[in-house]
Amino acid sequence: MATVQILVTEPGGSPVDITNSVMFRETSFEQQMNAVPGSFRVKVRDPDQVWDFHTGWEIELLVDGITMFGGYVTQVGLIHQAPAADTSDLMSYDLRAWELRGADYNIIFDRRVWRDTADYLSYIDLSAFTTDGAILTELVDNYADLSDFDSSGIEAIATIAGGDLIEQGQKLRTEFEQLSFFGAAVWYIAPDKTFIYKPYEDVEKRWGFSDVPNFNAITTSPASYQGALYPFREVEGQEDGSYIQNDALIWGGSKYAGSGGTVFARVQDATSQTTYGRWQIGETHFGDGKYAIQDQVTARANVIVNGPPGADSYGQQKGLRYTQWQFSFTWHSEDVPFLTGTPDHIVPGDNVTIVMDTFGVTKLLPVRTLRTTFPDAQAVAGDPNDRVVQFQATFGLQLSDPFTLWDYLLNAEQRIIDTIQTTQAVVTSSSTATTYGASFTGEPTPATDGAETTFAIPFGYISGTLQVYLNGLAQRPTTDFTESDNVAGEFTLTSAPLSADNLYVVCFTLEA
Repeated sequence: MATVQILVTEPGGSPVDITNSVMFRETSFEQQMNAVPGSFRVKVRDPDQVWDFHTGWEIELLVDGITMFGGYVTQVGLIHQAPAADTSDLMSYDLRAWELRGADYNIIFDRRVWRDTADYLSYIDLSAFTTDGAILTELVDNYADLSDFDSSGIEAIATIAGGDLIEQGQKLRTEFEQLSFFGAAVWYIAPDKTFIYKPYEDVEKRWGFSDVPNFNAITTSPASYQGALYPFREVEGQEDGSYIQNDALIWGGSKYAGSGGTVFARVQDATSQTTYGRWQIGETHFGDGKYAIQDQVTARANVIVNGPPGADSYGQQKGLRYTQWQFSFTWHSEDVPFLTGTPDHIVPGDNVTIVMDTFGVTKLLPVRTLRTTFPDAQAVAGDPNDRVVQFQATFGLQLSDPFTLWDYLLNAEQRIIDTIQTTQAVVTSSSTATTYGASFTGEPTPATDGAETTFAIPFGYISGTLQVYLNGLAQRPTTDFTESDNVAGEFTLTSAPLSADNLYVVCFTLEA
């Protein structure tokens, strides 16, 4: 269980806790990658008619004391909790409820502009600032109405020769987006109002998801994948070929043929066409300055079929000539590992390792969307704020992602595979020591004799990971066997196996 709080704050006021009035079954929060505004829906009971909500208020979701969502109420609705309600006696009427909707703080990128209060008639001259981080920090701190936001999460990644001249009136999103192409950055506003602008490697999660978890602990260093794999509740993996395009035909320049007129490029991939068939795309960009010359239309056709430019060191599949993997995972707050005593929750933009042995797939993919819901209708006994918190996320690459993200993720996959092979220790019945999360396969003791039902392996095992096989057939937990003492490595069969039977187990071990 997780401790959940939902707070609202009116402008100039203090946070007010509305948790006990929230109808959690009809409440959800959704966030997206790269500063795309997320959304929320919160339904609030008001039987005593005491609440009074308005647009422009702020809302926060805290899970175990960590701010997981922050944003603005942009729509307020009053509703009845029943299809028919008797309102003749307002003193006894108790079916009033509110529905609050809105966006997270990333809406600021589209609702605020750069401006210079000292001189509204000139460009903002930032030629003295030579890095993307310095430019953005200066803008956030001094050229936007953002006194309650924090620029400390903006990092300097790339050198910007000559600084920058900013046109006043531009939305915040424009400058962040343009500079991120130089800096290969992930950027957004965190739920605690901190601007984040970081290189891809700084948002690589220390842990990942797997159908063969090892439950390894994570530490502060390194700030990248550490070989720790954890389980999930639901998964859908999809190798999506619906958008394959292996024959691109692009026209540009002028619609009038001749010298200096129309330019054309065609790029094909014969191997993809043999495997998947011919799938064409045609684009016309007459009069568009970005497609005025031959090199420009050629580059466009090439990027569609072959993917963003950049080294493909490990033979990974780039571009729309290939299918790409997309994953959807569901997990609960209790499935998240702790980092220095605090749950290391996933946020949109994080790059997460996915190791699916049953699918034969190992990937490092960014979180594109994250949805937070509360599947239990009522709080559990005890603390009324203790609830099940469920996360659902989609992971995947898109052609619209910058080539720097493609290049980083694809080149990192071989490093991750090497890490998995290094950290996944293997032990057997003859091993004298083991590490937490090591993979054990072997025969337990004592030998089967038709009478004994309690068996053990040389090491303790992680509860929930024990698999027992009798003559090659998997035994059912709680029905055919129980984990009688996992710390001692013991388990108990419901029926004693015969002396001729073969018994062996597979599990992940405790440290010993």
